[in-house]
Amino acid sequence: MAFYGQKISLIALMSLCGACARDNSSNVNQQRVYTHYSLNYDMSSSKVEGVSRFNFGGSTGTYLQLDGNSNVTFNGEKMDMVNGAFNDVYYTKTVSASAPAGTREFVMVYTDNNGKTFENKFLIVNLTLTSSPATAVISNGYEIAWSSPSVNEESEIQVTFTKNENTSISAYQKVPSKIASGTMLVSPEKLRELGAGTSSVKVCREIFYPSITAPEVGGDAHSKSCAPTFTVSVQ
Repeated sequence: MAFYGQKISLIALMSLCGACARDNSSNVNQQRVYTHYSLNYDMSSSKVEGVSRFNFGGSTGTYLQLDGNSNVTFNGEKMDMVNGAFNDVYYTKTVSASAPAGTREFVMVYTDNNGKTFENKFLIVNLTLTSSPATAVISNGYEIAWSSPSVNEESEIQVTFTKNENTSISAYQKVPSKIASGTMLVSPEKLRELGAGTSSVKVCREIFYPSITAPEVGGDAHSKSCAPTFTVSVQ
C-alpha cells in the first residue's frame, strides 16, 4: 500500500486507532494477523534497520504482541520487541551493511502460532547524487539529480531540508518501475516555507511493495535507502 507524497506521522497513525487495544497473538485467528514491514538504510551510518508490526484484522486494528510459537526474524536473527508510547508494540533489528554496488536483499520471516511461515525479501539500493548544489536560491527552487539501480516496484524520491529541530520541509516525486536515474525539483514555494539559512539535506529512495506474503488479511511493506546527508545554503 503506497502513499505517494502523503507521509503519516507516528502520532497521526496512532490516532487512527483511537484508544488501541493490545493482545497476544496466540489469542486471535492467525489468518487475521495483519503484517507491516519496513527497512531503513542510512548510507551515512552503514546501518540497516528492519521493523515489523502486527495488528489484528487490519492495519489499524488491535496491536499484537507475538507469543507462544510466533516470532519474527530479520536475516535469520530474532527481532527485538519494543514497547511504544501509545500502548503499541513493534519489533526491530539493526545490522551493519556497507553500500551495495547495486542492490542488496534482506529477508524477514514471520512465523505464526500455527507454525506457518511467511517469508518476504526486500531491497536496499545504492543511491548516488550526481548533482547536489551547495547553494539554493529560493526563487529558483532546488534541483538534484540522482542515479540508482532500477527495480521492479514503484518507488519515490524524497528530499528533506532541515534547518533546525522546529523547521523542515519535504518534497516527493513518484518514480515508475525500471527507472534508474532522474532529476527532482524542490519548488520555490517549498523553499519559502523553509526560509533562508543553512540546512541539512537528506535524499532517499523509498520502494513500495504492492503485494507481500502474508496471512489472509494481508499486509504492507516498504524499504528506504538514504544517501549521506549534506548541507545547503538557502538564499
